[in-house]
Amino acid sequence: MPETSSSGADHAATRAAARSLSAIAFNQVAQVVGSLIFVALVPRALGTEVYGQLAFSFALTAILQMLGELGSQEIFSRFLPEVRRAQGDAGVRALVGGLFRARALVGLALGLVAVGVARLAAPWLTFTQAALIGLAVLARIWAMGPFPLLLGLGETLKWSVETTWRQIVVTVLVLTLVRAPSLTLALTAMALHELIFLALGAWWTRRWFIGPAAGPAAGLPAAHTTGPLLRYGFKFSLSNFALVLMFRISPITVERLTGSHPETGYFDLSLSALLLLYTLLGQVAYAFVPILTALQLEHKPDEARVWLGRVVRYGAMLLVLGLGGMWAVATPLSPVLFGAGFAPAANTLRMMAFGLLPLPIAWAGVILSTVEKRPARKLWAALTGLAVFAVAALALRGGQSAGIALAFALALLGYAAGFGRGALAAVRTGGAGWAAATLGVLVFVPLYFWRQPNILLGLAAWVGLALAYVALMLVTRAAQVREVRSVLAVVRRR
Repeated sequence: MPETSSSGADHAATRAAARSLSAIAFNQVAQVVGSLIFVALVPRALGTEVYGQLAFSFALTAILQMLGELGSQEIFSRFLPEVRRAQGDAGVRALVGGLFRARALVGLALGLVAVGVARLAAPWLTFTQAALIGLAVLARIWAMGPFPLLLGLGETLKWSVETTWRQIVVTVLVLTLVRAPSLTLALTAMALHELIFLALGAWWTRRWFIGPAAGPAAGLPAAHTTGPLLRYGFKFSLSNFALVLMFRISPITVERLTGSHPETGYFDLSLSALLLLYTLLGQVAYAFVPILTALQLEHKPDEARVWLGRVVRYGAMLLVLGLGGMWAVATPLSPVLFGAGFAPAANTLRMMAFGLLPLPIAWAGVILSTVEKRPARKLWAALTGLAVFAVAALALRGGQSAGIALAFALALLGYAAGFGRGALAAVRTGGAGWAAATLGVLVFVPLYFWRQPNILLGLAAWVGLALAYVALMLVTRAAQVREVRSVLAVVRRR
């Protein structure tokens, strides 16, 4: 697809993209470091049994938290730029006030429900442990208001802190509180870290929900008042819940199908590796929703398609490189990083890596469904992925956690395809560049069979193949130096 003349470094969309990407890149250092120290220290400190119990508890917590998500990311990223442009700060306060009051009630109710659900789902949880799960659910639901608000306001650096710094904070808390393997103390650390981020988000956004202007006097149009926005968000929240259910029910499925806490731990660690890259691409995707919305309001659909195509192409390159890295280090890194008892996680990690390939199309589908106000697309995509996982997990359960990891990778493919027209539009905007980037995974196939225990050799092999992959992308023009330079030029000027 040809570039438009307005897509140079000085265009507003380029400047907005540069701000968002530089903010996300800054916080990604913390996310990568946090993920590494978490998987290196927490499983080792808790042991395979308690870590497996914690993985089960966290999966249950994440599912319950998403019941109260209410589509906040989609509401704020899609509507806040529109409201602020038309009515200024008074309109923002009017929008925020009603939504935050509804969230406060929903969080309190689901926090109480979570205590009972946790006891029913896992009778081995004590009442204190179930209460800690309930507290974590309440705090996270309340925090789902301030941070999406920051995204809608264009404060990408602060918004991305909520995701990228979590593992550093929870790791420090776990290692501080847990001197001997204890699920209760580990759950205490989880609840405390949710409260810390709630407090941080509330502090950063305090001016928007405290003050006399936060009320109906701002005169919002009917479509931008609490009721219609919650109905719009609820449709997205259904799809978000179905997606999180697919992600977080997978460790529970491993637990149920294998009856093994260690197998649950192997799967959870592999899922964590995938989620690191999934979250990175997701932050980029959501950061582009306000940008593409602004281009839509300015009647510049061609430029919007150019930017969407870039997300698809470069997202594919990032994830193929990540897949190769996961294959290269799976065997030597699993026992070294997680502990000797976690060596079998290598096979699970290899299978899980396949799930990275469909993610650029999936996230492009999320962007389009949000910008075009089509929540049904995301809902059907999530339900498709969930259905694929249910069938594939039963079919592959004989492979233990590795088999169910492959089932999860197939579920992500189903999720991407489930966007239907959105997926086709993403493929078209990504074009031949996306196809080349994805098929380039063949460069890394030798690493799938890599079983050498030497981690330095694994990394050296990955670096060599990664350089060959990047060269291939430049030759095929899937990656274009001038595109990267235009964004970097803006970042340097900032």
